[in-house]
Amino acid sequence: MTFERAIAMTHVTTVQRVKLLYESDKLRWEPMSVNRRRKLVLIKSLHTAVWLFFVACIIGIPIAAALRRFFVAEVLAGLVFVECAVLALNRGRCPLTDLATRYTDDRATANFDIYLPEWLARHNKVLFGTLFVGGRLFLAWQYSA
Repeated sequence: MTFERAIAMTHVTTVQRVKLLYESDKLRWEPMSVNRRRKLVLIKSLHTAVWLFFVACIIGIPIAAALRRFFVAEVLAGLVFVECAVLALNRGRCPLTDLATRYTDDRATANFDIYLPEWLARHNKVLFGTLFVGGRLFLAWQYSA
């Protein structure tokens, strides 16, 4: 049975269609199902929102320290430490990245699971890790002053 005939037949399941697609001798692109696409968009949106929250926490630490709001700075740092623990327990990967891999085959780019520019997604941990450590050092300096 050819791929074209399988598409035309209503009783053929999506899994069978995909299998026929991969077994066919011609390379073709089949669009991702609407349901998978929606789930991936939801995961990417949630991942971006969580990322923005932790970026705000990291940026907020030195701001709170400069305003001598040490309790607020420590709460923000504690939230970031919890995220670091989650990443450490998941071998350095965000659990949302693992979830997103279920809904896409496109994993060639660093931003397949989040709405960030490629360069930022690729260097995210180093960039914001450095900012976090710098913010913590500034907090310690402000606290001792």
